Amino acid sequence: MIRSKNPFARFFGVIVQGHTYLNLLYLLLMLPLGIIYFLFFAASLTIGIPLAFLLVGFIILAILAVGWWAIASFERYLAIWLLRVDVPPMEKPGPKRQGTFGAFADWITNPVTWKSLLFILLKLPLGIFTFIVLVTLATASIGLAISPLIYWWAPVEISLSSTISGNIDTLLEAVIACISGVLLGFASLHIFNYLAYADALWAKMMLGNSQPVPGEMRPELPLQPVAPVVAAETMREQPLAPPFYEPVPEDEFEVTPPHGTAVADLGVEGTTPPEPSSEAGRHEAQPKDESATSEGEERGAGS
Repeated sequence: MIRSKNPFARFFGVIVQGHTYLNLLYLLLMLPLGIIYFLFFAASLTIGIPLAFLLVGFIILAILAVGWWAIASFERYLAIWLLRVDVPPMEKPGPKRQGTFGAFADWITNPVTWKSLLFILLKLPLGIFTFIVLVTLATASIGLAISPLIYWWAPVEISLSSTISGNIDTLLEAVIACISGVLLGFASLHIFNYLAYADALWAKMMLGNSQPVPGEMRPELPLQPVAPVVAAETMREQPLAPPFYEPVPEDEFEVTPPHGTAVADLGVEGTTPPEPSSEAGRHEAQPKDESATSEGEERGAGS
């Protein structure tokens, strides 16, 4: 859901947001789950430790360890489902050891094993604190909101401390208390959401491994000159468009001869070979006269 920039819409819109009630459900489950976890640990340790020198004690402690991990996994999924937080996996990153002792060593050296134990042990005190906050705010909000309905036969008593207290016994006081109760109710929903947000961060930190898995980090490859090669291949396959380059058919292609030689007709209509300039003609005619004079002298000498 997109949050509105209007502060009034954000304040009063909390009541129509679905995640508000999911957060409230998570907060309400904290105390009963904390009591169940406490009883499970207390019973397992009370029975398992005295009987540790017997096989029964080791079996009870093994059941405690398995239940400990199962409770942590359940709490992780509960946080993902209700608090919509992305909790990393509980398994230890890296290669796994083989065999039963290897699995036990992985479990012992897994940081989540001991962090989840702390999370479970603190579930009860945190649940008690959350329950007190929920009950206090909910009772105060509802009591003030319904004061106009009950003040005439059961005056509502407000006691902030031993020295600050009073009764709501008039209609004006009841209306003011009702408005205050409604505003306190909306504020209480925001407080519950902030408590759930803190619990989500707590679960993400204690119930998941955030370290990168060895082997997933790949070294960066050296840069290859791919772009120039691709560009050259593209230019080779696709010639430049006019006016930079105009392809000429092979049968019409002829190298331009130097001045004074015959020029082949290119077959293009409306075009004639260029005429040599007069100055160039004089320079070309002079060598011909000299050659004719030398030929005449040789004939005269022969006769």
